Amino acid sequence: MTQKIELIGVSKRYKRESSERWALREINLKISQGEFVGIAGRNGSGKTTLARMMNGLILPTAGRVLVNGMDTTDSGVLSRIRSLVGMVFQNPDNQIVSPIVEEDIAFGPQNLGLPLEEVKERVERALNVMGLEELRFHAPHLLSGGQKQKVAIAAVMAMQPSYLVLDEPTAMLDQQANYDLIGQLKRLHREYNMTIILISHHMEDLTFADRVIVLDNGCVRLDGPPVEVFQDTARLESYGLRCPEVIQLAAKLRSKGCELDPGIVNLEQMVKNICRLLMLKV
Repeated sequence: MTQKIELIGVSKRYKRESSERWALREINLKISQGEFVGIAGRNGSGKTTLARMMNGLILPTAGRVLVNGMDTTDSGVLSRIRSLVGMVFQNPDNQIVSPIVEEDIAFGPQNLGLPLEEVKERVERALNVMGLEELRFHAPHLLSGGQKQKVAIAAVMAMQPSYLVLDEPTAMLDQQANYDLIGQLKRLHREYNMTIILISHHMEDLTFADRVIVLDNGCVRLDGPPVEVFQDTARLESYGLRCPEVIQLAAKLRSKGCELDPGIVNLEQMVKNICRLLMLKV
């Protein structure tokens, strides 16, 4: 069976006293194992509802959410689904439960009833993957925002999920911490074939994704490779989003006669192109 998260005709309605609101409307999506998917949208577009549906934290009003063929509405498989789909939220303080970094990362595997040696192995691997070895005995509440977010991700990684869903993980980070965190996610995807589903309204966060999905008013408006989605600046602006600054820069340089590759969407690609142009002039 193909490993994937699949949403089939999914809608979600919230009722509040005398009013109701549709957060998602007829969503049809497939996210396959090994993809790096970015999901963008302005506040209220339905991003968080979509994220929480992927591991059954929120159930659909209509339609089905399947994780490797298992339906999130089936309570008998819900624990298995949640072990496959790890969630990281905007505020890491809401996920940190222990006074020591190492203990926080061990919390999930211990609750699974795993043997002590396996717990230790998972903790060591998560610390190594997220570059937290030197902070293992530190108190999480004394760490920086970026470090806390890495601890939250490491704690999820120790559960060995197949899919990692991150809901606005960079929203509370400064620029350097943001860049470092995105670098770690790229590494997880590249070296461990981790399926990454990164949700953000900051388009720069999504420039390294294989695929970008844009939500607006609970509907999927755009879905494709970054080079295609980010070039549609008029539509992005109509959904309250701006194309990444690097694409704006590339357009200005081309207008000045610089011969840049047409597929530039992120900073690394821009640096390589500029270096190539400088070498040609030497």
